[in-house]
Amino acid sequence: MRIKFYAPAFVTPSLILSFILFNAMGCRQQESAWRGSIKDEKGITVVRNPAQPIYKKDIISFEEELQIGSADKSDKYIFSAIDGLDVDDNGHIYVLDSRAAQVKVFGPDGEYLRSIGGRGQGPGEMQMPLFLQITADNELVVQDLAAQHFLYFSLDGQFLGKEAYWKERALRAVKIDQQGNLIGLKIGAPPPMGGWVLRKYNSNFEPIMTLAEQPPDMAAKTEYNILRPTFYFDVFANDNIILGHSGKYELDILNPEGKLIKKILKKHRRMRIRDDDKDFYRERYESFIKIGGKVKFPNHFPCFCGLAVDDKGRIFVKTFEREKSKKDMFYFDLFDEEGKYLAKMPIAINLDRDSVWKNGKLYMVETSQDEVPMVKRFRVSLNLHH
Repeated sequence: MRIKFYAPAFVTPSLILSFILFNAMGCRQQESAWRGSIKDEKGITVVRNPAQPIYKKDIISFEEELQIGSADKSDKYIFSAIDGLDVDDNGHIYVLDSRAAQVKVFGPDGEYLRSIGGRGQGPGEMQMPLFLQITADNELVVQDLAAQHFLYFSLDGQFLGKEAYWKERALRAVKIDQQGNLIGLKIGAPPPMGGWVLRKYNSNFEPIMTLAEQPPDMAAKTEYNILRPTFYFDVFANDNIILGHSGKYELDILNPEGKLIKKILKKHRRMRIRDDDKDFYRERYESFIKIGGKVKFPNHFPCFCGLAVDDKGRIFVKTFEREKSKKDMFYFDLFDEEGKYLAKMPIAINLDRDSVWKNGKLYMVETSQDEVPMVKRFRVSLNLHH
């Protein structure tokens, strides 16, 4: 429906122009209200943000427009477990079903097109696939954790070959950059002790640099601190890396060579952990507690619990603050590509490293109330002028 607006007779063109200019000035004034600073400090750009964002309203919206994964259709549309997702330049969606050990390909309209791979040890077959990505050369890469190989396919499903990485055992791929280098997690101890090292590797899977490291929590043998501060990270479209340790509100931007080029800081007062918060996390870790695990809570939450970047360079920082009416909906701090603190808003959908941002769309993995994994696509809109 198209809505028409009619101006009264006394509204002159000059009055309309004044109204438009007044509103435009209001938008600029709102944006200029940012009270932070951007300075060069010893060759590093340092962005300091106040505690309050520029915009007081939700400025980004997610409109669901596609869902893949439904029992109402054939088995081709049903996933047993999703451990990889990517989208090519034509909008085709590639979904790694790890239990089925195959990649399912869907068109932009969600229609099933084909499957790639299958369980086995033959050419192009997989045993324990846990990573999928389309490279800058338009090749589909799948990591087979059990065989310790990376498998390479053309986008139409032709098997191109494989590369072993057996020298780096317990390696979990995170991202393959535009130069063919691998950013991966070298896993130390299993949960709850944890422990890992984030490194960049060359195309021969030889370590180039260490980016971050989380030592094991030896105390977790008896008590698991589920809110222990740790590193979070993601990779920008230009191969820059964002790192943040949740012990303080600081986000570090590294260039592809690993050099620190920017720091984004925000004033932050840590939230106290209440009894209802403890109940919320005990429910989340119910299976761990049932087998005799003990959880430990500090007095305050860490500064954040997640990082994600979109294809425009905007940064989403997941906080521990939850929407009162929806306990599973967390607030996110949104920063623009410069690092300015734009808004604080609740977001119901998952934003993590498995999400794919492409051409104004967000593709992500979600599990239904019936524990059915599915892929959803959202139209993303940024509205700065409310």
